[in-house]
Amino acid sequence: MIKFETDITIQRPISEVFKYVSQIKNNPSWNSAVVDVEYVGGGKNKIDREYLMYRVIGKKKVENLCRVVEYERNKLLTLKATKGPTPFTYKYSFEKVKDGTLVSLEGKVKEDGLPFNASSFVAVHTFENGMSNNLRTLKDILESKESAA
Repeated sequence: MIKFETDITIQRPISEVFKYVSQIKNNPSWNSAVVDVEYVGGGKNKIDREYLMYRVIGKKKVENLCRVVEYERNKLLTLKATKGPTPFTYKYSFEKVKDGTLVSLEGKVKEDGLPFNASSFVAVHTFENGMSNNLRTLKDILESKESAA
């Protein structure tokens, strides 16, 4: 199991940041591995909602069925891949800070379906770096003039 953590401060209100991240269909706009997301059903109160997430890992296109397993408005969102070749759990925490919103990510990825064979150290660095870049993209989107309008 590969485990990694990263975080970023976004200069926007926590409600705006949480709303954008918790709309899973927004993932392709800020997560470089995600090319499309499709809602498939479930969960009247956000918990247990399921999505097909189409991702590109390496040069391989993969499909994961993802479920929202934790949801606490403006505080916590956890996505877990329940089917597919790249099992993962991404836990996003949101905290109001002086400069806006601190978004923290704890990620867990099973090596089983990865298209590369990497040592744990290399894999952790690869995922941490990739998700840090994705959070910077999220920050850029949310801090842009269009988002503030």
